[in-house]
Amino acid sequence: MAEDVPVFLDLYCKGQKFEDNKEQCELLTRIQFDIKRLKAQKVVELADQQQDKGNLKDALDNYKTGAEQYLALWREYCEEPLSKGERPKQCEKADEIVYNMARAYQAARLLAKSIQARLILLNPRFGMHESPLAMKATYEIGGNYQAIAVYDRAAEWYEKYAKATNYKGEFADQALSDAVVLRLGLGHEELAIEDAENFNKYFGRRKPVQTAQIAFAVAAHYGEKKDWAGVIKRLGGSMNLIDKEATLDVRLQAHALLGRAYAKTNKDGPASKEYGIVTKLWSDPKAGVAQIEGISGEDAGTKQRRLGRALEAVGEALFFFAEEKKAKVDKVAFPEYKGPGSKEAVLKHIQTKVKDWIGKKRPLIEQATAEYKKIVDLQPVPPPRWVIAAGSRVGEMWGTFVKEFRAAPIPDKIKKDYELRTAYYGALDDASEPQKLMAKSAYEVCLGYSVKYQYFDEYSRACEEWLADTYKNEYHLIDEFRGAPNRVNSVLREQGNPLRIGGEPIAATVVTEAEPAPKKASADKKDK
Repeated sequence: MAEDVPVFLDLYCKGQKFEDNKEQCELLTRIQFDIKRLKAQKVVELADQQQDKGNLKDALDNYKTGAEQYLALWREYCEEPLSKGERPKQCEKADEIVYNMARAYQAARLLAKSIQARLILLNPRFGMHESPLAMKATYEIGGNYQAIAVYDRAAEWYEKYAKATNYKGEFADQALSDAVVLRLGLGHEELAIEDAENFNKYFGRRKPVQTAQIAFAVAAHYGEKKDWAGVIKRLGGSMNLIDKEATLDVRLQAHALLGRAYAKTNKDGPASKEYGIVTKLWSDPKAGVAQIEGISGEDAGTKQRRLGRALEAVGEALFFFAEEKKAKVDKVAFPEYKGPGSKEAVLKHIQTKVKDWIGKKRPLIEQATAEYKKIVDLQPVPPPRWVIAAGSRVGEMWGTFVKEFRAAPIPDKIKKDYELRTAYYGALDDASEPQKLMAKSAYEVCLGYSVKYQYFDEYSRACEEWLADTYKNEYHLIDEFRGAPNRVNSVLREQGNPLRIGGEPIAATVVTEAEPAPKKASADKKDK
């Protein structure tokens, strides 16, 4: 029949003959239309089979061929009559033809053509713009733009889809959620907040977990801008919802962020309270890990990243409390000597004020060191960033202690005699060597983590400099091998891709033949 129908159409349905045999010609036209439609569908199904077998090159070629056959079908039979307001019977489901064309182009990784095909569905000129498939195409155009990293257009189409479906569409909640994150990443603060408010309005009760995550995402945006007042305002009004509905990693991040905001605005009391909540939430590490690993619908990699962000928040909280201990250490200043250079006066100063200083400061350093060590002992794995910071601080305390100890006054008689002076400083070095080794050990931990994880900041730099200055034969500064210690390898400082709710990156991938093929085109909408 596939060969006979074109012959009949040519013989009996050309020009005036069509009107003379209208009923039969319309039937033959529909049959011919269905034959071509099924041919395109079979090509796409063949591409699906080739994809399943790993034959990606032929699959991509056939996806493209199938899409072009759908396009030819549209142009030959439906484009002109639909543009004139006519509805020939074979075009009653023209939206399916155009939709399948778009899906095939997408499977062929021709996203620009896929977008163009979907825009046909949305063109009021053809009268298909209010169909369910047109609404679905609106959402998918957003996904196409997101895939090629045109994030502003992606956000626009997600918002357009949500509004066009009166926030009742199948993907309306996900569209608004993605729009919030994209707008935040683009710096479109007002539009992001508007989308977040719409999400809360239309999905707040039905999607409490997502609502809580969006509230955190908006607050985190203010945190990245260092707008601490904005963080306090946003989290202050949504923390109850976050505590009630969000996943554990988001709760930890939210309280740590609020604690940081309070600390940055010199509100140490509220900051301590928030950081205390963080440490309490992670008081049972095994249970915490189980909660995160028990999140449904996510792969192991996503859960691992959630765990990493949770540990970052706990590390930050522990560092805050250790810093409070260090502040007490810093307040104990070395007693300045202002007396004469006589041996008796100097020894009296050392045996009284310096001795008292040692007795007071050393226990405080030990207490602070123990507090910083909690970061290194954090389970299941300590966060490198905060281990580096803790190592730097511990090394700094012990190193400063040694430096101040060696700055004790020296009697004039000893100062003027080379041998006595050398022996005196040698005795000081021997007495302070255990503390110096503690500083070295802490700095080495700091440097080790920095090198292992390629994480460089002001703390790691301090570790490098002290070791290179104090142990010149073992450590050397080689600045030309890398740039300044500005945490360039940290996602906290990079302006990377926007993040999904909860912090998962939205990665724009470069499509090549070696990549796994997209979702099967024929699986989305079978021609009927």
